[in-house]
Amino acid sequence: MILKAGDGAPDFELAWLTGKDEVDHAKGVPKLQSLKNLLERGPALLVFVKEDCPTCEYTLPLVDRIYQNYPGSKASIVVIAQEGVFAALKMVQDWGIHMPVLLDQDPFVVGEDYGLVFVPTFFSVGQDGKIVRSFESFAREELKAINEEIARFSGVTPIPFFTVEEGVPAFRPG
Repeated sequence: MILKAGDGAPDFELAWLTGKDEVDHAKGVPKLQSLKNLLERGPALLVFVKEDCPTCEYTLPLVDRIYQNYPGSKASIVVIAQEGVFAALKMVQDWGIHMPVLLDQDPFVVGEDYGLVFVPTFFSVGQDGKIVRSFESFAREELKAINEEIARFSGVTPIPFFTVEEGVPAFRPG
């Protein structure tokens, strides 16, 4: 069972998928990112996904629109791919994702710490380290609420991340 609102979000240290600024050149290895470091900037949205998940493939580009709508935000939106490097790279390239991606590779310790059963799974974490919101699958109203929270935290009016014409469903199971 996934962690719920009010639960403490377990800290983690995961490697970034790509990026020159994410490599410790002195050691020649990817720098690790912790939840603690993300929360120093502001709240964080953690989105757990897998490359072979059709609902993730549908959902992640919409979440990426939210990410791109608030470029100066101190709120972090981070994808946590439960994949190896090559599958995660394929996912990012095929789906056109711009968000930062962390790797929770087999045996998926971080996913287990968060109680994952299905993907996609979302955790909105406040700066105090408590989970504000969690949900599985694609849930339009939950994503709209997250979009509004990020806009509010960023001090701007919410920017729509889909149009009525797109026919975005209310729910799509993971």
